[in-house]
Amino acid sequence: MIASFRHAALPGWRRGLAGLAVIGLAMAAAPHPAAAQSIKTVETGGYGVLTLCRSWLLFRTCHHYHHVAVPARLVLGGAIDLVFGSNTKQMRYPVARIARDGAHCMVFDAADDGSVKVDKLDVAPCRPAAPEAASMR
Repeated sequence: MIASFRHAALPGWRRGLAGLAVIGLAMAAAPHPAAAQSIKTVETGGYGVLTLCRSWLLFRTCHHYHHVAVPARLVLGGAIDLVFGSNTKQMRYPVARIARDGAHCMVFDAADDGSVKVDKLDVAPCRPAAPEAASMR
């Protein structure tokens, strides 16, 4: 009787494991949401939120600075001068990557994917910049 109970329970367990494997494979094969579009030049609304992160011995902390004045045009590969904070700070911020998602842009100071806590400038609204008149000739 015990042997038949063991055999009866095992197939159900195997079916459950097989079901989890099928669900896991389906989730891995499912299309992921569209990633933010990476572009070279954007026009901004003039303000953004600067996030500066620092790495300590065992952890990272990030501080947000709101209402940071941003130039009207940001170009990939360039750098912008930022003045921010109640105790005024100045820094030259490199524009290594611009990720756009609708009317919202994230400007990163490093070209990595931004999956960890990194320095970034959140700009909204922003839109792709129109081509310059000189390049249209």
